[in-house]
Amino acid sequence: MVKCRRYPAAERDVFFEEVFLVGDQGAMRQTSYIGEPGVARFLFASPYAAPIWLLVRIYLGYLWLHAGWEKVTGTTGGTWTWHWALTHDSWLRSSAGLKGFAAFALQNTNGPNAPVNYGWYAAFLRWLSHGGGWLAPVIAIGEVLIGAALLLGLFTGIAAFCGALLTTAFGLAGIAGVNPVFLILEVLLVLAWRNAGWIGLDRFVLPKVGTPWQPGPLFRRKAPAPDSPPGDGTVSPAAAEAQEPRSA
Repeated sequence: MVKCRRYPAAERDVFFEEVFLVGDQGAMRQTSYIGEPGVARFLFASPYAAPIWLLVRIYLGYLWLHAGWEKVTGTTGGTWTWHWALTHDSWLRSSAGLKGFAAFALQNTNGPNAPVNYGWYAAFLRWLSHGGGWLAPVIAIGEVLIGAALLLGLFTGIAAFCGALLTTAFGLAGIAGVNPVFLILEVLLVLAWRNAGWIGLDRFVLPKVGTPWQPGPLFRRKAPAPDSPPGDGTVSPAAAEAQEPRSA
């Protein structure tokens, strides 16, 4: 029989596990150490690495925000050009831009080394070009939110993960461009979710919100109030129920 005991993260610097082998010759304990490189601890856990991730966040956040805003307004221009009026080509008003993108990508599905190399994704693009127009405003607003969250350092890991999903979708459609660099940086931000937003709102929001496996004060369930101690003149509900007479 094998029994395992894991130690909480607060009590260790590296992961280790005690394995108890129980057999005919008694119990034996074996401790396995899986060390984490110092570089990884610095990049993905230390607040001193936050300035590095701030530069990455500004780069990705601005480009995502600009790309999403161009879809929202239906305009095009240089990286530093901003338009504030909605046009008829706005992805909030028309799905022509998204359907045109899907139709262009479908032209690259022929041949063994075609840019769109997966049949299932080609089928998705065909569906997108016909009946998936409702995704146009979702993508436009999503890009704006991803960019804003990265710039503000708010839920940086989640924003980077959503950005990586869109980057992968564009890459599967045969669009290279900046997507490989984007994907690498977004994966690194996901790994650095604890400290990437330290110079940002995550420094204040994450301790309050917490994580699904360790909720913060905003989502932590309050412990039930203990029963009143004897001698103070009060009776707990459980004690009162037990003292009630029962009918025969």
